[in-house]
Amino acid sequence: MTARGRMDTWPLPRGRLARPGDVSVAFFHAVATGKIAVVPPKDLDQSKLWYLLKAMNGTREASRQWSKRVCEVMTEAGFWEVPGIPGLFYHDEWCVTLSCHGDDFIAEGESDDLDRLDALMMQSFESKILPRIGPEEFGGQTTHGDHLHRIIRWSERGFTWEADPKYSRQIVEELGLTDAKSADAPCSTECGKGRRDLEDPLDAEAAAKFRRLAGTALYLSQDRPTIQYALSEITSGMAKPTVEHELKLKHLGRYLLKYPKEVWHYEYQEQPEEAVVLTDSDWGACKRTRKSMSSYAERFGKHLIDASCAKQSVIALSSGEAEFYALVRGAAAGLLTAQIWERIGFKGLKLTLRTDSSAAKGIATRKGSGKVKHLSMKELWIQDCVQRKQLTVQKEPTKSNWADLGTKALSGSRVTELVKGMPLTRGLVMACLFASFGVATGQPKERQLETEDVSFFIYMLIIHILAIQTIWRWIKFAFVWWTTPRVSTKPAPTAGGRVDRRGLEANAGSPVYVTRKGKKFHRRHCRHLGQNPYTLQRAEATQRSFGPCTDCNP
Repeated sequence: MTARGRMDTWPLPRGRLARPGDVSVAFFHAVATGKIAVVPPKDLDQSKLWYLLKAMNGTREASRQWSKRVCEVMTEAGFWEVPGIPGLFYHDEWCVTLSCHGDDFIAEGESDDLDRLDALMMQSFESKILPRIGPEEFGGQTTHGDHLHRIIRWSERGFTWEADPKYSRQIVEELGLTDAKSADAPCSTECGKGRRDLEDPLDAEAAAKFRRLAGTALYLSQDRPTIQYALSEITSGMAKPTVEHELKLKHLGRYLLKYPKEVWHYEYQEQPEEAVVLTDSDWGACKRTRKSMSSYAERFGKHLIDASCAKQSVIALSSGEAEFYALVRGAAAGLLTAQIWERIGFKGLKLTLRTDSSAAKGIATRKGSGKVKHLSMKELWIQDCVQRKQLTVQKEPTKSNWADLGTKALSGSRVTELVKGMPLTRGLVMACLFASFGVATGQPKERQLETEDVSFFIYMLIIHILAIQTIWRWIKFAFVWWTTPRVSTKPAPTAGGRVDRRGLEANAGSPVYVTRKGKKFHRRHCRHLGQNPYTLQRAEATQRSFGPCTDCNP
């Protein structure tokens, strides 16, 4: 996450590009320790064992030896590994940042410097270099690409990052919610309310399906801050899933039906002077354990770098204590990020913690536990950081606190309010727009959007157009009905308290109802109207000597 933020957050110049790539048969590039023996193929002598000279897939040491090999190659070329983030490298002279995750690589830098990196990768590994993402005038070869099942796009305003929408579709389809009613929020306190079978365990087949889809949603939540709290509730039942957990997963599926995408925006900006961590907590959120939720969101300028939520390990005795624990967790994440920023070129960066709790701010900025004597000593290190001015603590209004997303089940309107203030966009229309302008000119065919994806986008766009047309027709109907003049038919009182029915006559063409043996004409629902009535115009009924019914006042 930090490497992603570093790539997209670089302020100026705008000529920096993103370059994804991967290495074929990566483990075979690493030297084995020589301690693993394998049985030869059946056609050869089975009385001897072979010792591996190269790391092999499926062995415990393979990943470790491959990481060691990558570190050796990059160090010899002048890169150095960023402390605290294994696989993240930075070159001072080239000013290139490189992130390695398994056999997948992604780098950011200017075109000439990326040429040097490409030469190094081709010389050291069997590499596949993908087109560079960015402006064409600075060497960009495409406007979008993918990395680790995430889609990276470039526009004149900057970069965007989003999870692959196929995971949202997979969850919706496997839950059978394709034609279901969508939900405005990812979770709700009303989910399953009133049912008596919430604690019943799922059968083996349903439990296996629940775990599979919950795992997919958990992977998706890394790139979707709005569903992280919902996943914390859902995954609490991974060991023994119940009907309640299944209902919560289905509610999340109905939310993903409405919002299959969540796009992170990294627009070009001047270099920020501080890194901000917003923290929040919900005291006693869990009704079973009464443990509180902690949440934080890291902001760099106007960019969202990371978001996370987790249940606290201890039971807080007050809301201020719960907010303090959330503040400590956010401070730990912020200090790591600030150190990384400083190591890769952002010097003199300030770290600011923001919370909406005055009590938490007071505990963090004083020395000692004060009246909260039961506080764990391991949490008070934040006070030393404040005293040494490594970080500052400020107040943040609850209304604009991004971390509120990960503390509790929010209403759809509150989620929308928070997302509008964040560099995030959701919704189907946004997905269709991205699909229309994101066609890559230099992207290999196997990396372009699948036909299935495009068809889905077009289908949902048509649905939105039809919905807009229907709404517009209702608006026109309501406007005509509201503006049409009406004639009052309220009778005027006469002397003696009697009602003067003169003037109540409708126009000559208004319909009335008569029966063949009757002598009066009536309104449609008059109690004196006989069976098998037929309709006449009022003038015609008068000509046929029908008189008005005095009961229904036609």
